[in-house]
Amino acid sequence: LPETQTGWPVPPLAPAGVIGSAPRYPHGVCGFQVMETTMTLFVGLDVSLRMTAVCVVTQAGDLVWQGKAISDPADILACLQPWWSELGLVGLEAGPLSEWIYAGIAAAGVEVRCLETRHTQRFLSTRPNKTDRNDARGIADMMRLGHFRPVHVKSAGSQRVRALIVSRSEIVSAIVSLENTVRGVLRVFGIKLGRGGRAGARRAPHAALGMTTPSMRRSTRCWRPATRFAFRS
Repeated sequence: LPETQTGWPVPPLAPAGVIGSAPRYPHGVCGFQVMETTMTLFVGLDVSLRMTAVCVVTQAGDLVWQGKAISDPADILACLQPWWSELGLVGLEAGPLSEWIYAGIAAAGVEVRCLETRHTQRFLSTRPNKTDRNDARGIADMMRLGHFRPVHVKSAGSQRVRALIVSRSEIVSAIVSLENTVRGVLRVFGIKLGRGGRAGARRAPHAALGMTTPSMRRSTRCWRPATRFAFRS
């Protein structure tokens, strides 16, 4: 797929639909009940892992359409295709999938805002029934009233760098935890290992052999590679 200036792939647009009828939708989850409009529309998205609740309202607060779509930018844009020329603003709450969906909708040329979580939750808590459908309607009302706090969405390059940093941090944490576990196990036998390194990894199995039985010595063959990995500098 082609990429925008931010580096995110541009999702393909759905076939053009006709206002007042149900456009083609390959996944069959939209269930269109469309009313004709000639005014600016506001869209609220309540994003979850698999499905996203979608709500379209007018400036006066009248409901145009409400339904669900797969949590993918292309599928969400397919649901909004019948009102493409009337779309004014799309809002979604910040979350794990928000950056991806935000970038896909923005790349298609639609005005979209990512909303601050705590402010959005306080607004939605005033509604009596806490459902995805009602949350999407509440977010749509926030967009038409202008009662929201947008947050900055990082670029695709920043997200890639952050993913590498977080992954490395988790790997280093796991290695350090394994090293400390091996030190604690050997300390029971009076074996005190110094700081990590390949030399310490080679000394640990030999030092432990003096405190073990012949059957335990045979079992060390399976944990020697693990110690070499744990104490690698």
